[in-house]
Amino acid sequence: MREAVDRVLVDLRPLVQADGADLMLFDLDEATGVVRLSLVGSCAACPGHSSSGSASGAPSAGVARILADRVPAVRSVEWVPACDETTQEMCGTAVTL
Repeated sequence: MREAVDRVLVDLRPLVQADGADLMLFDLDEATGVVRLSLVGSCAACPGHSSSGSASGAPSAGVARILADRVPAVRSVEWVPACDETTQEMCGTAVTL
């Protein structure tokens, strides 16, 4: 599952970067199908972007939808704020794709 998620994120990265943002993959759980991502950069403040566990606006909703469409094992995408108190221990190991 990780390789498939990585491939999709690599494909999506130029589109997200064109809006001045980037994606960070914090974690994925193959057993539950949950992928934890962070949208960082200028688009983290885009109207409609939600980092509270679900994404309801662009570009995060598009990323979540495409990821779930292309990787059937993905059940949900959780959006986490970059390097806050709940993800601080992962900030040193997060992978920017």
